Amino acid sequence: MSSNFYFEKWKTVLKQLKSLVQIDQEYQITKAHDKRRCQAVERLTGMLAAYISIYNEVLECSQQNLQVQKTKDIYAVLYAVVDRILELKHQLRKLEGCQAQFLSKGVIRHHLTVDDAEFRDIPVRVDRDENAKEMITDAFDAVKEKILQNELELAKEEEIPVKESIDAWWDDDVDKKDDETTGDKFIRYDKVEELSEEALKRREMVALIQAHDKTRRVTQLNLQRMQKRELWEKELLGTLAPQAREELKTRAAKLIQKVCGVYMELKRKKVRECKTNEVLGIKPCGEFSYSERDKVKEVKDRRVEIYKQMDKNWKHQCVQMKEDFYKRKHEEIKEHYRDSTRDWFRDWYEKIGLFHNIPKINKGGSVAIWRGEIPSPEDWYEQYKEYIAAKRQNKSKSAQEAKLEKKAALMEQKRLKSEEKRKMKLEEQLKRKMMKNPNMHPGYNYPESKKFHKLIEALDHYHELWDQLDADESMEVKQGNVKQVDEENLIAEVKLEIATEVDDDMKQELKKLKKALKKDYENAQKQMPESMPKGKTRRAKKKKIKKSKNSDYEVVAEKMEYLLENGFLKEYSQTKLEDFLGDHNMVGDDCRCLDVEAHPCAGEIRSLWWERCREVSHGFHRILVVGPAGSGRSTLVYALASVNDATLLEVNPLALDVDLVTPEYLQNLINALAVCARVVQPAVIYMKNVHLLFYRKKKKSIGGFPNAELIKRYLIKKLLKRFNKHDYITIIASCSEPWLTTGKLLKQFPDVLLLPDTTYSVVVQLLNNWVISNRCLPRDLDDYEQYLKWYSKKTFWGKKETKQLEEAREFRAAVEKYAEVEKKKNKKYLPVLTETTE
Repeated sequence: MSSNFYFEKWKTVLKQLKSLVQIDQEYQITKAHDKRRCQAVERLTGMLAAYISIYNEVLECSQQNLQVQKTKDIYAVLYAVVDRILELKHQLRKLEGCQAQFLSKGVIRHHLTVDDAEFRDIPVRVDRDENAKEMITDAFDAVKEKILQNELELAKEEEIPVKESIDAWWDDDVDKKDDETTGDKFIRYDKVEELSEEALKRREMVALIQAHDKTRRVTQLNLQRMQKRELWEKELLGTLAPQAREELKTRAAKLIQKVCGVYMELKRKKVRECKTNEVLGIKPCGEFSYSERDKVKEVKDRRVEIYKQMDKNWKHQCVQMKEDFYKRKHEEIKEHYRDSTRDWFRDWYEKIGLFHNIPKINKGGSVAIWRGEIPSPEDWYEQYKEYIAAKRQNKSKSAQEAKLEKKAALMEQKRLKSEEKRKMKLEEQLKRKMMKNPNMHPGYNYPESKKFHKLIEALDHYHELWDQLDADESMEVKQGNVKQVDEENLIAEVKLEIATEVDDDMKQELKKLKKALKKDYENAQKQMPESMPKGKTRRAKKKKIKKSKNSDYEVVAEKMEYLLENGFLKEYSQTKLEDFLGDHNMVGDDCRCLDVEAHPCAGEIRSLWWERCREVSHGFHRILVVGPAGSGRSTLVYALASVNDATLLEVNPLALDVDLVTPEYLQNLINALAVCARVVQPAVIYMKNVHLLFYRKKKKSIGGFPNAELIKRYLIKKLLKRFNKHDYITIIASCSEPWLTTGKLLKQFPDVLLLPDTTYSVVVQLLNNWVISNRCLPRDLDDYEQYLKWYSKKTFWGKKETKQLEEAREFRAAVEKYAEVEKKKNKKYLPVLTETTE
């Protein structure tokens, strides 16, 4: 049932993606034009939201797919959609000069909501090595055993000296008497209530909900009081707008009822379908409680096990089919390739009296001949004649002349490049001037995509392979595999392997033919044509990955146990991106249209953090997370580690013992961190309170942090050098007082993410009014303005956004000035026109 459900859903998703691609392609071909930046941003954000919504659907279908042969083609479509999403994000950042995107207006274009444009998961994870998995499990088990043994030893030590004291007999009676007579006056704490992790989490969530609800109610009451006072003041001043007529109110109420009725009917239909799917065991409906997480995990694990078993059976079946075909057709195909290669030799000899070399295996071998990648004898001979003529011409030149000619050619090439760069620079300067002039502003064209062809190719490839098979709707197309598809691919693989075997035999024959040909030329007293030099090809550098040897297993296991015992290797709770609670900034795009500074809320931060989560599987990265206490930094780190199934290593300068902080101790620590992180990658290293190590001298004079320079030299500089760009390791540093740090912090962590303020905007307004009236600040108020000032002055995106706002305000002022001049001109000529008409 599940396979049929997702089979039909995948066909629906393909239709939606096809229509979206057509819209995107039409925008690019027609170069859709918008006069204002706000309109161009709205068009791009609409496309981005639509692609994110489609991405979630494609990702779900790829994760629930049980047809093993389709997996590769579905993921090809998924990766192409991800590339287009990242490209749209880059185009929006270039257009707006800001890191975050606000989608509240764009989603309306495609009849979506901001929740539909919320990323659900990352496209792919890095699989950890099986030996590394066993190593982590063994380390945790070993440490647990040590803790258990220590507890047993302590319990035995406590039981040995226990003797009944003579003075102890009345204590219990006194306690009982006090408890019976005085009631709640004396409370015993002998038994501490032991709560499970689920109960503690539930209590924490209840307390959080109560705090939010209390804040919401207080805010609502204060806001209503303010609104009533404003209405009362307007009514007294006579500036209050009159109420609408009764017929307009009735008409508006009926319209609202009609729209809400349709909306609620669609919502009820969606809920019914969701409940039906949940009963059928296809997928869970909506959000689920913590107690139901195990059930949902069991359903997912069961699907994974079914897919693994099917994939195993399919691969075994492919091996059997390949072996059978190899046995039946091996000699026949081998002889066919030999005859074909000999005919190729004969053709070259009859036409130009030479033999061409068989290409190397890395360049295709004899298969390159049948693909037409080798030139024909006639074409090769024409190239040979040109080569000989050029060689004779160069023979008459001296070495100095040839060197000067080569140098002149290089200088001309550099001159052309510099001229092209100069032209591009002039065009950019002219465009900037035009963008600042209201009369010459060209507007904004829909940017052309460089990744769009990959999406079209992936869709075309899928339709070419699977359209006919999907139309049949057989069970093998929904679940399992289709033998017909395997036969064609396996025959091609077998033929390629046999052709490689034939190449070795035919190269030996070619040596004999060339030897005989050389003798023929010598007997005829003719010079044999020399071979043309081949162009130099650069070899691609292969990334070097150091693998842990079996002999190092004990050393790595020992270091892992050391990190676990000292609290550096953490066992974290599974966290989702949705656990970073908070709404979207629904007025962010409106603020930007008015050239007002707009800051992302939790919804936009989740979108940015999705990019960081997918980057874990793309090499080594460094991130700086900045925000006040309680802003959710640890939640983001746990979400990144959970989504990628990564190992978490946590380092906190405050947790280090000052007496133990020596160069030897820190060197051993970074060695253990680096070795374990590389062995168990993907890994996340979380450095808490990193601002303590980068305080300015003023802060140090006040007190500072002890041994800050020593810790920074080892835990920051030396540790970062231990990783290369190919390691699947992400280092996240948290900072709560960035304005007190030096600029070296941003050099080590250039990628900065500023978390939003946790207070409500209305509460902030009320606090501002309270501060103005009371002339003081409450003790528990975070000064978030300091974060914004530091971000706009020090970070890359903060500087860019500030510059963009300044240019936008200057342009707005120029437009207003131009409008005033035009208005004065019209007023000046208006009386003359009236006189002539009269």
